[in-house]
Amino acid sequence: MRGSIVVFLVFAVPAAAGADERADAAQKVRENLAVYAWDGTSLYENAVADLGSPKPAIRRAAGFYLDELLAALSQNEGIGPTPDFWLPYWREGPGTTAQEMRKAVASALSVGPPAKESLAAIRRLLFDERLPAAATSAARALARIEGDESGAMLREVLELPHPVEDALLVSLDEAGKRNPPGTDGALLSLALHHRQRVRDLARALLAARGVSAPPFDPARAFTVSLAGMLETVRGYPASPIPRDASFARVVPAGTGSSEIRGFLLPQAAEGTIRLLTVHLAEVEVPRDGAAVVPVSIDEEVERVSRIRASPGADAAFSEKGASSAEFEPHGLSAWEVTLAAWLHGRGDTSRAAAVLFPALSRVPDDRWTLDVARDVWGFVHFRAMLCAFAGDRDAERAGTIARHLASRFREYRYAPVAAKLARELEERAREGEDLRLPPEDEWIAISRELDRRETILWLCRRLVLLNAFQEVEAGDLSYEEAQFAEPRGMTDGAWCRREGKTLVINPLVELFRLDLAPAELAIVADSLADGSYIPTVSFWRDDYPGRTLHQVNWVVAALVSRVARRELVRVVDLASGDPTKVENAVRRVREWAEKNATTPLREILLSAVREARTWQDVEKVVPELAQRKIAEGAPLVLAWLDRPDSIDPIRAAALAAASLLDPDAAAARARDFSDHADPGLAAVAGLALHRAGEVETGLAATRTALARAGDRPLGLAPELEKAVRALVAEREENR
Repeated sequence: MRGSIVVFLVFAVPAAAGADERADAAQKVRENLAVYAWDGTSLYENAVADLGSPKPAIRRAAGFYLDELLAALSQNEGIGPTPDFWLPYWREGPGTTAQEMRKAVASALSVGPPAKESLAAIRRLLFDERLPAAATSAARALARIEGDESGAMLREVLELPHPVEDALLVSLDEAGKRNPPGTDGALLSLALHHRQRVRDLARALLAARGVSAPPFDPARAFTVSLAGMLETVRGYPASPIPRDASFARVVPAGTGSSEIRGFLLPQAAEGTIRLLTVHLAEVEVPRDGAAVVPVSIDEEVERVSRIRASPGADAAFSEKGASSAEFEPHGLSAWEVTLAAWLHGRGDTSRAAAVLFPALSRVPDDRWTLDVARDVWGFVHFRAMLCAFAGDRDAERAGTIARHLASRFREYRYAPVAAKLARELEERAREGEDLRLPPEDEWIAISRELDRRETILWLCRRLVLLNAFQEVEAGDLSYEEAQFAEPRGMTDGAWCRREGKTLVINPLVELFRLDLAPAELAIVADSLADGSYIPTVSFWRDDYPGRTLHQVNWVVAALVSRVARRELVRVVDLASGDPTKVENAVRRVREWAEKNATTPLREILLSAVREARTWQDVEKVVPELAQRKIAEGAPLVLAWLDRPDSIDPIRAAALAAASLLDPDAAAARARDFSDHADPGLAAVAGLALHRAGEVETGLAATRTALARAGDRPLGLAPELEKAVRALVAEREENR
């Protein structure tokens, strides 16, 4: 283990046993997690070592501690540095810190002292853990512990049977070594298991006992758990697939139309064909001129089986091939699960097995059947909900989808978002408030009837209508985007179809135009408590199964930052939904507004630079300092040259910014950097000298720096790099 031990775990003999020992262990876990550095140091190694103590009390304390530690790590996946999103069926990519720690604990138990006191922790890893590697390590740990209690747990693993193939195989192998009584029934059942490795080992163990197993019948290989998961999956489509649904290939009318393959659903509108496609999209095609080619279920089962047996199966099952498959399950597709669930539901277990079992043999855990279907179907519905809410502004349809998501997909990551949106839409419908954004001429007339406070509140109330879209992947969106009376349309819960025609006001832009005074932030402060969703969505990649639905108070936070010239409120606090954090944000803004009610703008700008935690905070203020010619800001900006946490690009930006505020002060420091090893910083130093009137010296420094850089970028902000290169280019052109 790298790093040092942050917390020394000392297990003293407690005065009482049982509940008191567990309470002591739980308290120790809380204390250790509170100070843990998450840098690779250990929270568990001493406890695992204590399982080998000759003193029963120390072993018990260690066992309780490990069990409580695993419980804490399971209850809060956000413990430690945590990626935004991770699914267990993604074979690549990191898990959360808490998940990696649980795997490490399980691995340590599998090679540590085989003490019965660790059985509670092992049970938690075996029966509650969703990480296959951790469950398998726990099975190995169980196999090393002797006694009736471990034997009973071993039989439990076999009788369940355990959904993780490797964990089940480890336990089967141990059962063969121990040959415990009363396991023939479990072995006979496992001899009919849908996984071949499990069947083969169970049959070999039965043969060693002189017991013959019946022939394998795929139709009878569905465990109760697997059948239950398929039943759940049948409820995932918003429009259930009829038991007697037909399958077809449909080619819409028109040159170049692509074939659509899927289940034919009951007709929704006159003259249309409605399908659930193999990519889980519900589509309607005009019947006129469309070619409908019936496809037998056997044909579709054979096609799915052929794809699964091919090397590029994951991409073949994905709608956009390899590009979208990158962000979808590996080894098992949602379509395979959906088709198998429909077949199983109508009693066609043989075909259901033919579809599902080959795919399941490629994944380690039977529970991924439900995981894959839930997360892919969930994303399908989530995107549809966003398109209805933000793209079509259809509150009724968005609410219907949101309620379906909230009720059928309770463990899906966006189910809480859907439930919250459903509640909000129902509340808005009950209130019956007909909010809309007026065109500019109408707004001018409205505003004439309102005083300034009423104007601010009127606009804040309509921030809930703000409809903004992201322009590029992995980019930012602007709350200042033009607004339209008509819905603008949306594709993939991501892209705007630009269908709006009638321009209306943007309430945030109008608030910016009011040029609010610091004291007026007290008027908008209460709007920070409004966590209502707005029809604005951002994302990383359109195929990545993640989206962010924005809230009113995030927009208000942008307004507050603009007026205060600093980040008074953190969006992450507002997004948490924690009432205390939200209340603190409201209070902080009110207090700042009161404190700065009479503070001159010059001092507000200067204090923003003094209090800035990051260079980005400074950069937001520099243009206004320069516009107002506030030279006192130059020393504050130049201080970033000497900060130990400043890197050369930040020093270059600070030097350039200071030269806009006080050219002479900037030039005095620029001389120290005109021949700096970093060509970007040296080039900017030359620019600063040039701006201060040292034309030839500055030009020479910049020209030399650019020559050293050659064709390589200088590592500066685009506008600054452009200014540096333009300086030399202009002089060369005028020669």
